[in-house]
Amino acid sequence: MKVGAIVIGIIFLYQITYQTANPIYPNHFRSGKLFQDVRDGNSYQYIQIDNLYWFAENLRFQTNSSSTWTSEESDMDKCGIFYGVQDAFSVCPDGWRLPTEKEVEFLIKADKKKRINIIDTLQLKLCGRIDNGQLSKIELQNTFWIDTKLIDGNITHWHTFGSKHELHNHNVTNAKRKFPVRCVCEISTQNN
Repeated sequence: MKVGAIVIGIIFLYQITYQTANPIYPNHFRSGKLFQDVRDGNSYQYIQIDNLYWFAENLRFQTNSSSTWTSEESDMDKCGIFYGVQDAFSVCPDGWRLPTEKEVEFLIKADKKKRINIIDTLQLKLCGRIDNGQLSKIELQNTFWIDTKLIDGNITHWHTFGSKHELHNHNVTNAKRKFPVRCVCEISTQNN
């Protein structure tokens, strides 16, 4: 009897701990660590999902052609910086990169199966996008660049509409679209 009570107690405690961390992926957690970008001093919280660290914030590194949501500092903290397609591929800090289509598909599938909640896990805000210099789709969606090829102005990118997430391919150069960036890195390369 005592052995059974001990085993049940251990299993019960394990399940509570496991569910607190994440109901499906034991390697998904808020790291509590910050990555500091040496280029400008901005710090970013990052989380682990499977074998990657993901920024839990939009990148805020400014380039000569990047745009902000508004001129308010608090809005930049909330939504980050918006980048054109040319900037997107080189804007992540050293050791970090854009997520691949396969990595985003993994997140979308996990979200559909209710293994994670992309909005909560990555702390996504629906900041819209910039089309021809004008902010659009505010509070309706967020769109992110991913690591894929630009072909004749068309490129695959990641849309999130709150509870719906999809990869989408169309022309982004005609409308001079700008989207925020979420950077990732393999766990083995990040020592912070």
